[in-house]
Amino acid sequence: MPAAGERCCCLSSCPQSFPLEPELAGATGQRWNYANNDTLLLSYVLRLRVRDDRVYLAYPYEKLFRRIGMRHTTAETDWGGTFILSSQVWTTARDLTRFGLLLLNDGKWGTAKILPPRWVRYMGTPAPAQPPAKRADGKQNAGYGAQFWLYGKRHGLPDGTLAAQGNRGQYVVVVPARGVVVVRRGFDGDGARFAIDTFAADALKALE
Repeated sequence: MPAAGERCCCLSSCPQSFPLEPELAGATGQRWNYANNDTLLLSYVLRLRVRDDRVYLAYPYEKLFRRIGMRHTTAETDWGGTFILSSQVWTTARDLTRFGLLLLNDGKWGTAKILPPRWVRYMGTPAPAQPPAKRADGKQNAGYGAQFWLYGKRHGLPDGTLAAQGNRGQYVVVVPARGVVVVRRGFDGDGARFAIDTFAADALKALE
């Protein structure tokens, strides 16, 4: 497990290099499948829209990281120069907390509007297709919104709770109903699954 002052790799699992035009496996909105491809494609589309790699490579730093004080966060690119973003984002607990506070404040940082209006609400809106209600071990699965996991009463948390869940145990849990951000950093081995819902619920109880 990384030491408290060290940076860790955050956000999802390792990138996968698949074609940009995979065959359609099902009707849009009818089948849920968690994959990093979607995030990679979004990053690639942003690069195409920007049309200037110098601007593109500075984009997350100038538009997000530096504006909210995430000065110890680095986003890596793939071999072709496109930000991966589904993984390989190196950061610290303090920077993750800043990110969580941005979402808690509806995309605002002080007087600056970092995210478009209602964007955080959109992130917390359940996708048309959802993960199975329960995992193979019988425990409750989180729901899924726009690139964020969703928790609620069935997980022992207030409805509207959002979570960014990173590779091997990095979590940012945003609980708007309580005005709380919970950050957990760790390094979970293969097959291990940290109970972030229980951890966050216990944290909320401790703050009562």
